[in-house]
Amino acid sequence: MPLRHFYFLKILCYNLNMLKRAKEITTRYQKYITPLAILVGFLFDTITLTRIDRTFDNLVFITHILIIGIFIIILFAKNTKNGIRFKISEREKIINTVIIFSFGALFSGFIIFYSRSGSLASSWPFILLLALLMLGTEIRRRYYENIVFQISFYYLAIFSYLIFFLPVILTRINAWVFIGSGVSSLVFIFLYTKILKKIDIELYKTHISKVNIRIIVIFLVFNLLYFTNIIPPIPLSLKTKGVYYNIEVIDRTIYQGTYEKHPWYNFLKKQNQVIQKTKNEPVYVFTAVFAPTKLETNIFHSWYYYDKANNDWIKTDRIQIPITGGRDGGFRGYSMKKNTPSGKWKVVIETERGQRLGQTSFKIEETNIKPNLFKEQL
Repeated sequence: MPLRHFYFLKILCYNLNMLKRAKEITTRYQKYITPLAILVGFLFDTITLTRIDRTFDNLVFITHILIIGIFIIILFAKNTKNGIRFKISEREKIINTVIIFSFGALFSGFIIFYSRSGSLASSWPFILLLALLMLGTEIRRRYYENIVFQISFYYLAIFSYLIFFLPVILTRINAWVFIGSGVSSLVFIFLYTKILKKIDIELYKTHISKVNIRIIVIFLVFNLLYFTNIIPPIPLSLKTKGVYYNIEVIDRTIYQGTYEKHPWYNFLKKQNQVIQKTKNEPVYVFTAVFAPTKLETNIFHSWYYYDKANNDWIKTDRIQIPITGGRDGGFRGYSMKKNTPSGKWKVVIETERGQRLGQTSFKIEETNIKPNLFKEQL
């Protein structure tokens, strides 16, 4: 045997032993590797997915949607003549793995954008649903290998994507755009299932009633979540919020806020959430809200005062702020209120329909002592 062949066999045996060893380690530590892989994948998506109207971000979503759609079609054809000829059944495990991976990537991306958009206090049920779907791709893989669940989850992914894709394309956000997203998702899945019918009519007849029931349920649940303001107001997202003693507009591009630094022990916050002012001084709330390029809409600052006597929040004002999309840091605006008595206050940042983008809470104390104030560019 030539010496080079001997070395080749030695390297091959070494690599096979390493592969076997790696497989043993993977099996032994599977319960640790799976959550670590989910976390690393989610962190990677968080870094790479930055803007909802960016071409790259949308290509990522569309690519995974196409992969899932094509691979479901391939699985649907496994019992046909072409499926048998191409031995799809023998490759079913690999195909399902790719489908599950793409579902995980989609739901991970949805969590990132939807959680950036709304207030978790009102949107947590929807975010939790997406998180469970993402975790299910690893923890409950068998559901994602079932053809009925695959088509149902595929419809859910299509609807979730269209909810923010249509506002980006149409440059507007309202209930009619959401309804358009729902109708478009139904048309898409109807045409898609007709393709499946042409591929294998018997398999189609076996599963279509179960698929239709799940699609109707998903459609109704999404509409319920939207019209009860649980689905976040995507594609809008609150980038910055704060309460100030004064806001100055230096020119069209420079805003300057006057604030008091937080006490030394509250190191997690830059600003003091206690406003110390004389009786007639106004209070300012500043926000920067991101919207996709060319999208124009209105947001509102709803001011609430905590009534101790009735143990309830009382709305005092709802101030409209027009915004225009495109700026990375968000469209900046502020509201100002005079006649603010001492006590607890909060300002809820919301859409015209009342969907919450977030809120800022603070306390007002009347004093004659002027606090030590600082200025910052906003």
